[in-house]
Amino acid sequence: MRKFLTGLLFVIVAINLSAGGMVTNSNQSAEYMRTLNRNASMEIDAAYFNPAALATLNQGLHLYLSNQTIFQTREVTGDFPTYNNGTFEGTTFAPVFPNLHIAYVSGSMAFSGSFQPIGGGGTADFPEGLPAFEKTFAGFAEGTPASLLGAPSSVGNINGYDVDAAFNGSSLYLGFQGNFSYAISDMIQAGIGVRYISAKNTYEGGLENIALHTTSGFDLDATSSSLLSDKFVDAMKTGSSMIYIVSVNLNPSEAINLSLRYETIGALEMTNETTTDDVDMFPDGAKSNSDIPAQASIGLGIQKDLMRIEVGADYWFNKAANWDGNEEKVDNNFEAGAAIEYGLSESLVVSCGYVYAQTGASDEYQSDLDFSLSSNSVAMGGKYILSEKKYVSFGLFDTFYQEGQNYAPIPKNQEHYMKTSIGFAVGYSHSF
Repeated sequence: MRKFLTGLLFVIVAINLSAGGMVTNSNQSAEYMRTLNRNASMEIDAAYFNPAALATLNQGLHLYLSNQTIFQTREVTGDFPTYNNGTFEGTTFAPVFPNLHIAYVSGSMAFSGSFQPIGGGGTADFPEGLPAFEKTFAGFAEGTPASLLGAPSSVGNINGYDVDAAFNGSSLYLGFQGNFSYAISDMIQAGIGVRYISAKNTYEGGLENIALHTTSGFDLDATSSSLLSDKFVDAMKTGSSMIYIVSVNLNPSEAINLSLRYETIGALEMTNETTTDDVDMFPDGAKSNSDIPAQASIGLGIQKDLMRIEVGADYWFNKAANWDGNEEKVDNNFEAGAAIEYGLSESLVVSCGYVYAQTGASDEYQSDLDFSLSSNSVAMGGKYILSEKKYVSFGLFDTFYQEGQNYAPIPKNQEHYMKTSIGFAVGYSHSF
């Protein structure tokens, strides 16, 4: 029974809500959700994307708050011939995904803070379970003698099954970041920062009403074999990590800025806190490794009259992380994109953007419980300027994923993975 739920330890890794790394979310402001490119930001959300540039803001206090609402669907298709239904669907809904950025600028210095859901942020709900929950039963249904489960030989062979399987997993990695930025000159600004991450994953699921049908018409259930009794899991994993950040912003001219940012690896050890574990998957107090990979980012911003163009790229060093061996099945991954903003008037700016995200996951890594897909994302939105010190922003995005598959030497074990992801965001910025 243990292998019915094998892999649940890693399912939360799949709950990323937008473009980004295999663990890290890039969507940290409504400005990002309307452009998909903010590494060269010269506004208050630079507290996350480009901390060094905060030293160029006007003197005084700057505050920014945004929220995103994100919808995802997930579909896993299994080729195993005796599945009752080879298509398994799940949903993720994150109604609240907030970002808070604050900065105080005095002279050549800027002190800033940022709060962000740096990883996870949603709940994945699979009301009909996943292939990993049913594959053993489907294997029995290929004609396994019922006598192997303790039934009399007269019962015959197993030719079908019923099971009520469901799983619900949530993930939330909260980031609390502080930065110090300094304008070395009009051309060069530098920043250092630290981010504390508090991580929490929850797992709830079970297998109920298990029955195996036989050629004689007799059903095997929990009264026939203890192997077929109901099984439940209710567990939580928690941990914390620290990441250090270095950033540089260069202004070769008034119209151009170039940003560079590096975030160190964050060692993250997760500890089980288990209430129910009928399948011995989450021993209470056991530890596992889920490091946050190091990240390097670059951005370029070009301002030309009423138009601003931004391009950027992010690179994650997955292979240097400790994922208890899973890092051997991945490559480093990246994303890259471009955006355009245009001022229709003194009050209204419109924007659109694109980003391509290349997954680092190999077929050997992919599974129904944890898959990572390459994607193309597009966004549009705008900013309405209320006054010299206040504006509101809004954005819409849609992500188009490339189908993934697992490594399956036996064709009937082939699985195919697909996702959809859409969302919208609103933000408010106020300078004092």
